[in-house]
Amino acid sequence: MLWSDKEITWSFKDHPKIMSNPGGYALVVDPIMKGPETRVKFSKVLIDNGSSINIMYKHAMRTLGITENMLQPTRTTFHGIVPGLSCAPIGKVRVDVSFGGRDNCRVENVEFEVVDLDSPYHALGRPALAAFMATTHTAYLKMKMPAPRGPLTVVGNYKVSLETASAGSNLAESLVIAEEKKRMQTAVALAQSSKLSLAAMSGNFDSPTFKPTNETKDIVLDPAYPERTVRIEREEEGKTVQRPVYYPSEVLSSSKQNYPHFQKMTYGVFMAATKLKHYFEEHPMKVVSEAPISDIMGNKDAGGRIAKWAIQL
Repeated sequence: MLWSDKEITWSFKDHPKIMSNPGGYALVVDPIMKGPETRVKFSKVLIDNGSSINIMYKHAMRTLGITENMLQPTRTTFHGIVPGLSCAPIGKVRVDVSFGGRDNCRVENVEFEVVDLDSPYHALGRPALAAFMATTHTAYLKMKMPAPRGPLTVVGNYKVSLETASAGSNLAESLVIAEEKKRMQTAVALAQSSKLSLAAMSGNFDSPTFKPTNETKDIVLDPAYPERTVRIEREEEGKTVQRPVYYPSEVLSSSKQNYPHFQKMTYGVFMAATKLKHYFEEHPMKVVSEAPISDIMGNKDAGGRIAKWAIQL
């Protein structure tokens, strides 16, 4: 491999003057990428040692002057951007990526998977690190690579890392919510097409009660979209019968909003079981979810709130 004869070392000279939490920040760098007609310096590119691909987002593709007809087909499918969900790129493209300045510079042609999502950062994974023969230091928040005039050091900015991580977390959360709403809308559409009947819902969330009604009602599932309703009917021996359905909901406190995504989903099951305790005790319940809730709740090594929920259930 090229550059294998160049030695890379770390020493006390690389120690940063200020680092409040060593190892607590992601390495975010600012390389220059060259498109067909323009060169752009991107200030938020994540060095992801755990990724087997390099990721470019669609808005960056357009910024570089790359159009969709320039993309090559790809069969890659990966996870990690949105927790629990897979993502398929719209294509792949090769661009020149450079680090350093006029005095000492490295340029490599890197292949990116282009993703049609918004993100506060792009990602250089292991393929790019291998191309540059680069090595990273988690505690120093730096990356080194061999270059024509000696090792080239790329320094990360922990403040930018914090901002990027926060924006990325908010994005992932919003994408998960959007995906869950999409699935709910699909379920509503299927229910409407099958002409099932939904019972009237009344009472507060803490003590659910159901009142019979002589007519079919349209139920709003999401107050944010009052125009989206569901009407469920079922024919039994020539007559329409309404079946009670309960839609439990809770506004999470600021502390609960910080739960990891799978913990939030697990808490949703615990919350529903608590509010609908009489139903859970009298009838077998099956929870359908892509998250491994059963494994999470049944883990013998689980502690804290997960163990507490499992015991109460």
